[in-house]
Parts: sequence; structure tokens; C-alpha cells
Amino acid sequence: MRLLEASPKQRGQETEQKDAVVVAGIEAVCEPSPQLMMPPLNFAMVDDGIFRSGLPAAANFRFLLSLSLRSIVYLCPEPYPEENARFLGRAGIKLHHFGIQGQKEPVVNIPEETIREALKVILDVRNHPLLIHCKRGKHRTGCVVGCLRKLQKWRLSSVFDEYHHFAAAKARKTDQRFMELFDTSSLLQAPPPPPQAAKMEAEKLKPPPSSGEAKKPGGIPRVWSTDDEVHILEALVAHRQEHGVLPQPDALMEALAGKLDNRAYGSKELQSKQATLRQRYNNAIKRGEVPTKEHDRQLYDLSNIIWGSGKTAAAKANGDEPRSFAEMCELYPYLAEEVKELEAGHPGLFKREFGKMDDDKARAMDTKIKRQRLVQMKVEMRRGDLAKEVRKTLIELLD
Repeated sequence: MRLLEASPKQRGQETEQKDAVVVAGIEAVCEPSPQLMMPPLNFAMVDDGIFRSGLPAAANFRFLLSLSLRSIVYLCPEPYPEENARFLGRAGIKLHHFGIQGQKEPVVNIPEETIREALKVILDVRNHPLLIHCKRGKHRTGCVVGCLRKLQKWRLSSVFDEYHHFAAAKARKTDQRFMELFDTSSLLQAPPPPPQAAKMEAEKLKPPPSSGEAKKPGGIPRVWSTDDEVHILEALVAHRQEHGVLPQPDALMEALAGKLDNRAYGSKELQSKQATLRQRYNNAIKRGEVPTKEHDRQLYDLSNIIWGSGKTAAAKANGDEPRSFAEMCELYPYLAEEVKELEAGHPGLFKREFGKMDDDKARAMDTKIKRQRLVQMKVEMRRGDLAKEVRKTLIELLD
């Protein structure tokens, strides 16, 4: 999926605008202390240049300035708070308002087209860095981020895990059903890539990256550098080898203090990056391929020590060792539910055999079960709509 890129001229103008705003005294609106950097409620990094949170307060403005935001995607129907709007105007941050009603179960009507329009703004790199937020950063923000994860080819189990991380006890089944049924096909259309010669010429014109800074299309620096990714995994490996388990968030923060190029992160951002690295490793395992690029191979080898058995994906595919039940559940969640039901009736009989299953067959069965469940859910939704129509007709007759 190709994202729209800002032109060098546009990026230069925006940089000059940001500098002018700071010179004009933008820091005067950020209270209460020049040293205090307080992130908004439920703040986290979604991906390079994309963040999420609840509604920022005045105490969070200085932190938002550190992100060099270009845009904010606001998901509540109410007008943007006046104080926040003044801050955006002074900082040169563009507001994209997509009003979604904050309804509770069982009466929930999530506007799919509004979500789709918000995602178009989020996918446009010219709007990055960008913050997505509603009131508390749980349900409406969770649905938008969940649909974005589907575009990024995340497994549904991982999408739901992230949603639950923020929604916690307030998680809604209707939100999860919406994310599962959300159709991403219309957002996957991309313009054809430029001719190879034009791409090569553009690469020649780019200045060489500075030490510790990774390249990214469009000239926008990555939030996490390639060195950061290696340092995070090395810290996880060191802790696991010493203690036998992965570190708690606070312990990982302490181990990485002063070692990362990215300075504007907290515990949640670090956890999110850790989850992204694990997902990248799981995708490589699923494909049965060992990366060939030097950096990707380094990440793969470190991830294999942390989350794998220490053997390569090719060795597992050749049958040298079956995958663990937990790994199979991560790779094939729908098929895993069926295996769990069988295991409940016949304990100890199916778990190990599940790990020996051929990848192509397991993938095909997992897809088949998912489609079957989607059909069942759509039938249930239509049945519910029909019941509502019957009730409405009867009530009108009573009136």
C-alpha cells in the first residue's frame, strides 16, 4: 500500500512555519513548567509518525509540541475545545474533525464511511506526524486504530489484544465485531509506482542519512531508528538470559535509559514498539522465510531468541521441531479455537500434533473458518435487523 508523500517544497514551508511559530512565543501557552513534559491520557505510538491518545489538556501542550505534529484527527461530535483550538492555531497544527457519537452497548452505530474517511487522512504521509484522539482514547480511537491494523495485515487476535490494552474492562464486543467485519479493500487501492529511473534520480538527490537515522520514503524521519530497534531487542535478550523471563515495562525503560535516539517515548510507546517487533517476527515465521537484509536478519535473530525456539523458520518448516501450541495460536487463531475445543474433550491428544501441521494447510483452514464465522455473524446481524423491523411495525400499530 503506497502512501501519498509531501513534496520537498511543502515540507520546507511547513518546517519554516513551525520555526516561526516557536520564535513567536508558542512555548508561552505550555504550562506549568518549562521542564515538564506530560503526555495526554492513554497516549501511545501507533506507528512511525502516528500517535493516539485521549483528549489533550493544557498540561499536555508542551509534550505535543515535542512531537512536531502536523495534524490531529479528532473523533468526537462536539466542537473542538476552544483552548485546544487556540493551541493548534498557534502551533500550526491542522485539525481534521470526524464526529462519531460515543454510544454504549447494545445500541451502537459505528459509521463505517466516517471511519474510512478518517483513515484516508491518517494514511496520507503529508499529514504526519499525526495524533488520533477521541475523549478517552479507548473506543472510537480503538476502532480507527484497529481498522488501520487490518490494513497493515495484523492478525485479528493481535488487533483485539491492542484494543483491550486501552479499553480494558470497558471493551465492547460491538467494537470488535465492527473491526472484524470492516472492509479494507477500498483503501488498498494505490497509484502506480513511478518509473524506476525517476526513483533512482530521486535517491541521488537525497542527502545521506546521519548516524543512527534510518531512511523513510518522503524524507520524514522515523520515530524509532534502526539502532533503537536493535537496542530494544538486545535489552529483552539480556533480561531473558539473566532472569529467564521478559522484563516488566519499568525494568525495560530503566535498561534502555539514555541509549535510544528517540527521546519522546514512555512505557506505553515502548510496549507498542515491542509488540510491533514481535509481529514482524511472527510474520516472518508465518512465511517460513529468513530475512536476507542485514538489519532485518539481525532483528530476526534477536527476536528468535526472545520469542522463538532458537531455530530458524526453515528448520521448523522441514519438520525438525514442531511449533509450540502458543505460536500456532498466534499464527492461526481461528483454527486454534477449533483445536482447543477438541483438546477440551481429549486432553493432551491434539496440542503437539497441531504444531506439526503443514503451514499451507493450516493457513487454508484458518481462512475457511474465519469466512464461515463472518457469514454466521452477518446472518445474526440481519436477523437482529429483521427483529427490530418487526418490533417497530408492531409498535406503530399499537400507536
